[in-house]
Amino acid sequence: MSVGEEGTRLSLAARAATGASHAHLVYLDHEHLVEAAVELARRHTRFVVVEEHRSQGGVAEALALLLPRCEVVGVNAGHDWPAEGGDHHEVMARLGFDLPAVLSAVSRLRTGASGPVPAGACVR
Repeated sequence: MSVGEEGTRLSLAARAATGASHAHLVYLDHEHLVEAAVELARRHTRFVVVEEHRSQGGVAEALALLLPRCEVVGVNAGHDWPAEGGDHHEVMARLGFDLPAVLSAVSRLRTGASGPVPAGACVR
């Protein structure tokens, strides 16, 4: 599922590459997120949340708390600050927020593979 423009772009690219389902979350206040969580849990038990910001306090973290029986992985900009310049996509990729990170998260959830979590990921 995606939050924001860049999250949606990456999620749609991942959907095209993997056939995964996609939901775009628009209203992110607590009430709407609770409603979305109920609907999402009716359909799936594993979620990759793609959101362009830090991991703490994000939608992945909130959904993990709302869906304790589900597996939630967040792909985001992690904790680090960029050490180099570049265009927006280059900087985000260096922070772990790019298509390979999303595809890796989808693959990990599909296969149930454990192992190291990529930079910027939040797993519940």
